[in-house]
Amino acid sequence: MHDALYEIANALEREPGGIVVIYYRDRDALEWVLSDVRAVSGQPGVLVSTVDEAIAHHDALVFLDGPNGAGLVRELAEKRDRVLEPPRQFPLVLFLLRGGSGTEELKFQPALASAVRGSDIDPDEASTIDVASGRSQFEAQTGVTPEAWLAEHQDETARTNAETLALYYRARLLTEQRS
Repeated sequence: MHDALYEIANALEREPGGIVVIYYRDRDALEWVLSDVRAVSGQPGVLVSTVDEAIAHHDALVFLDGPNGAGLVRELAEKRDRVLEPPRQFPLVLFLLRGGSGTEELKFQPALASAVRGSDIDPDEASTIDVASGRSQFEAQTGVTPEAWLAEHQDETARTNAETLALYYRARLLTEQRS
């Protein structure tokens, strides 16, 4: 089973001071994805539209999105060392329109593409699930069914870290898919 929040949480934790790429299908979906990243990270983040703005916010979780995806990717590839040094406290999250010019340009920037490989997420693809397999994996990981896990974690304050939030999301998704 894959789910978007789990994949986002993993990428943010895997690249605490690096670059994460998240693909979105349209502008409406971008708002949902931004909300998910904020929820998983526990950070409000700073939305910027240029690489220089991202560099200026070195101590914050930065969301980079602009009207010219290809231009952003080229500029990020050129200034990658300045973005990453000194080490960032939080990742830079680059949002790219799936199938857009930025997605295509990333293919022509091998150093950047290699650096983000494994930390690039498409939430729509990550949300596809096989319920039976997902339930089995969830039970193997937690030792209880999704329903039992949700019953044990009803208190909102229990969802304070990325792992617990991702488990909550997976349990809800699995119980809703079963109905």
